[in-house]
Amino acid sequence: MSGNMTASQSAAVVEDLRLIADARVFPILLETALFAFFTVLTIYFVWQRWNHSTHRPLVKPMLSLAMCLYTLAAASWTIDIRILWTEMYVLLPQQLTAPDPPNFSSELSNYNGALLLAQAVLLRLIWFISDCISLWRAYAILGRPIWLLVLSYVLVLLEAGIYVFDIVLISATRLPNPPASLARLIAQHSQPVTLIQSIATSLTAAVLVLSTFLIGYRAWLHRLEIRDYVQKYEFSRSLAMLAILVETGVVYTSLWVVYAVYNDVPTLDNSLGFWWSTFYMAPLSAMYPTLVVVIVTIRRSVLEYTLNASSLPTNVALALGVVDGPTTESGGSNTMTGHMAHAEDEKRISQDTHRTEIVTQVVPYRETV
Repeated sequence: MSGNMTASQSAAVVEDLRLIADARVFPILLETALFAFFTVLTIYFVWQRWNHSTHRPLVKPMLSLAMCLYTLAAASWTIDIRILWTEMYVLLPQQLTAPDPPNFSSELSNYNGALLLAQAVLLRLIWFISDCISLWRAYAILGRPIWLLVLSYVLVLLEAGIYVFDIVLISATRLPNPPASLARLIAQHSQPVTLIQSIATSLTAAVLVLSTFLIGYRAWLHRLEIRDYVQKYEFSRSLAMLAILVETGVVYTSLWVVYAVYNDVPTLDNSLGFWWSTFYMAPLSAMYPTLVVVIVTIRRSVLEYTLNASSLPTNVALALGVVDGPTTESGGSNTMTGHMAHAEDEKRISQDTHRTEIVTQVVPYRETV
């Protein structure tokens, strides 16, 4: 450290060190822990899909999406580690040794501007893919209605356009030498620029709220449809996988709303919540689709060991994935007599097969999750 450093310079260096610790070191510890969990989760998912690849038409697309999200999250985490290394081994020593140390924030943009822009692109790709999966899941579980397909296309195209525009605006603040016209546009229209960035995060939050609400609504309808056919004990199990989708969706949506609030409210910039939410969103958004599949798969395995398929109506058992197909013969009808008062009830269930098919879409081996 320079021997003639003034008290104000020493205080500035201490403040820079505190900023590095609060804004990067400790949040990166959380991000690293989440990424390590994501790594284990991905390894298990790949192993599980590889061992159960027979008769699974969507195995390859699901693996591709999982590996794509994992690669994007790994790249984002690597960029964070690289930026931390630059701050600790390049910028901070400059602050300690230079007689007139430059502004820390401006130097950070000069050294890491391109990396920060690349990370912004990676994050938006992660969010976009995760939103597409959420919309597809809701669309499939609701029975593929045309109105939801059209709405999903509109939301996806709108989100893609806003994210591209948002990245262009971010480049003006991340790059050390942005185009003069872009810098002038942001300087002259700062409020619309801030509004665009808020719309970008709010739109993703709206997509998550919509998909979670639709899945929850379909689970509620399914509960009403089968409550007269299945005993209470088995009935609660038949909704377990839909409940998983709703519960994980609520948790993930809540975390995203927290992130959106801290990023969209100007007074919360550079707060602890702003930094921590920024670092946890990348791994969480990337692992969310894979995590749901793994949880549902584990839950299904538990059901297979604890649930007696013969105690359920055939259609419900098929919907739960407890049996592989309509292979039950005459004995299949006899197993339903314990739960049906009359043969007419059994016939009615056969006619209402489509009501219980929704759970089949939740089973990860099929085509939804």
